[in-house]
Amino acid sequence: SPFVLRCIAVVAVIFFMFMHLRSVEGGGAFQTIITAFKILPFVLIIGVGLFFINGEIFMSSTPLTGASVGGFAALVAGVSATTWSYDGMAAACYMSGEIKEPEKNMPRGLVLTAIVVLALYAGLTIVASGLLTIDELAASDAPIALMASKIPVIGGPAPTVVAIMAIIVVIGSLSSCIMYQPRIEYAMAKDNLFFKAFGQVHPKYQTPAFSIVVQCAVAIVLIFATSLADLLGYFTLVALVKNFLTFGTIFVLRKKAHYKPTYRIPGGLIMPCIAMFMTATLIWGQFIYAPIAGLVCALLALGTGLPAFYAVADRWGRVGLALGFNAVLDEETVVRAVEEALAAGRESGRLEGLGLRFLIRSGGNRLELAFAGMDWERGAVRRQALAAALILAAALPGFFAVSVLLSRWLVRPVEESWRRQQQFVADASHELKTPLTVLLADADILLGHPDDTIRSQSRWVEHLRDEGLRMKGLVEDLLFLARGDAGDRERPRGRVELSQVCEGCVMSFEPLAFEAGLVLESSVAPGVGVTGDGEELRRLCAILLDNACKYCGPGGTVRVTLEGGGEAALTVHNTGEPIPAEDQAHLFERFYRADAARGREKGGYGLGLSIAAAIVERHGGKIAGRSTAGEGTAFPVTLPQEKGG
Repeated sequence: SPFVLRCIAVVAVIFFMFMHLRSVEGGGAFQTIITAFKILPFVLIIGVGLFFINGEIFMSSTPLTGASVGGFAALVAGVSATTWSYDGMAAACYMSGEIKEPEKNMPRGLVLTAIVVLALYAGLTIVASGLLTIDELAASDAPIALMASKIPVIGGPAPTVVAIMAIIVVIGSLSSCIMYQPRIEYAMAKDNLFFKAFGQVHPKYQTPAFSIVVQCAVAIVLIFATSLADLLGYFTLVALVKNFLTFGTIFVLRKKAHYKPTYRIPGGLIMPCIAMFMTATLIWGQFIYAPIAGLVCALLALGTGLPAFYAVADRWGRVGLALGFNAVLDEETVVRAVEEALAAGRESGRLEGLGLRFLIRSGGNRLELAFAGMDWERGAVRRQALAAALILAAALPGFFAVSVLLSRWLVRPVEESWRRQQQFVADASHELKTPLTVLLADADILLGHPDDTIRSQSRWVEHLRDEGLRMKGLVEDLLFLARGDAGDRERPRGRVELSQVCEGCVMSFEPLAFEAGLVLESSVAPGVGVTGDGEELRRLCAILLDNACKYCGPGGTVRVTLEGGGEAALTVHNTGEPIPAEDQAHLFERFYRADAARGREKGGYGLGLSIAAAIVERHGGKIAGRSTAGEGTAFPVTLPQEKGG
């Protein structure tokens, strides 16, 4: 039943919503798989069909029987239709900010897509031209299925095969829409062109969660609110207008001084003009397919059995012509309806006594009056209200269940953040309590000897100063992390020579490594530059080197590696004892120490790696930690490398 089909559609929307909410990589991998499944059947039909081409049909030049369009018009119609095959290329452009090395991978992907689509179209055209006559192609509503049925290897199961192909295409289109469309609203929100809520990113999965959920919720409402045909008409027309305007933006962007794209369209402005022309033909075709509201209403009146009639009268109300649609007319009713409509003194209105709506148009010396029965309208309203009530009653439990699940899922990161914040406050209080206790104890000792000189009590004064400096360092670290959490820091934009920063840090740690009996090695590629804050990047290198030296162990080796390329890759490695596997997931948590006693013995608070992670995140990079018994411990860091750096 239609209701069951709608429920299946809702389940599919919810499934893909969760998939694209949880992982960009997972959604991309699914799209790759589904695209392969979409292409493979066509490749199979082309590969097998080439062996069964009928030479006489292929070489035939017989024109289409009764063809009314030919030449340039037929060419435009064919080219305009094929442009739909390239519509998905725009989706990749909307995702370009999340594609690795888009400067290289985007052009490659777009060019490869164009080649694959062109090859599929050419192959299908050749096979179809050799298996089907022109008249067969024109008369068929499913030419692919008809063509497949002509191939002996496929034969009878052709309709089933094509139906499965259609299902795969629909699944792929649904998944891609849920993946890329929310990115448009997300980007608009980031540019202050849409509601700010759509610019939210899930703290754990790093996806535009709010935008995805809202789009899927709207999709579920539309599934129950209207038919697939109406949705297809709305979607097609809106998508075509959007594409037309998108092509037109090139004319505006080229006038902007800051518009300096890496790649330009071949042929200058000729290609946008061609694209806009082809899209305009599709818009016109869609408008012809679903024309103005008046014609739609007339067709609905005829198709649904709406009782109506049309009358022509002179200025004095004398009826000269009356035509009925789905209604049995008598002269008395027509005359009475015309008289009451003219007496109302309005161009349109209702005649409650007759149960009619009317519309009057003046045509020179005559009046044209249209009447429609309201019984059908009232019945339709009652049926619609009843259907809406039933749908609401059936959907409310489902919506409630989905709302509960989504609320729990969306609140979980907030709960985790609140828990970590409470833990952070507790840990900070504990860490501050120790130096404060020491300071108060030293102060009490000094107060217990009021007659002694500062020189005689210098040991306690120096102890006070040392604890004060340690407390100052702890507070500064806490402030650094708090500002990062509050989003008060802007992303740094200056160029930093990361090679020089790493070499400087290695040189400053050489005496420390020598005294500890460690071997400090470095392999730093020259000329590696990133966009960032020089002081913060120095602190990042110092934190990683300090940790590596502290926990390396006597006679061990600490190695620093920096490599360039698409990204700046910094790795600090030592050969010390491995970190237990259960502790590795918590390395970047604040105040966390795998061995608390050992950490305090080394003089740390457990904030170093948290600060390092915050610095890397603020620079748009990634940091990880890995530790094994045979290889030691390594902290790899990747940062976006500045162009030309």
